[in-house]
Amino acid sequence: SDRKLKYDINKIDNARGILKRIEPKSYFYKQDGDAGYLNLSEGRQYGFIAQELELVLPDLVKDQVQPKGFKKEGNVEYKAVNYVGLIPVLTQALKEQQELIEKLELCITELENKK
Repeated sequence: SDRKLKYDINKIDNARGILKRIEPKSYFYKQDGDAGYLNLSEGRQYGFIAQELELVLPDLVKDQVQPKGFKKEGNVEYKAVNYVGLIPVLTQALKEQQELIEKLELCITELENKK
C-alpha cells in the first residue's frame, strides 16, 4: 500500500527469530455454545491460537465483540488473528533465510576451493 499513507516506517528485524516463537496448529472449531453464534467453518482448520500469537506479535491480535443476534441477549467476545499481517514477517524471514543460505554456499565453495 501507498507510502504516503504511512509514518514511522521500520524494517522488520529478526523475523526468523519471531517465526521460531510461534506455533502453527491444526484444530476444529466448536459448533455449540458461544462459538455456535459465529457460524465458523466445519472440518479441520490450520492456523494459530490467538492467545499464543499475542505473546509474540501482539499487534496482530485484536479483541472482537459479535452480537449473538436476533432475540438473543449478550455478545460473543473472542480474539481474532490478522493473518494478512503475518505476510511481511514471513517475507522477511524468507529473505533472512536466503541470505544465510547464500553465506553458507559461499563458505562451502571456499572450502572446496582449498582442497
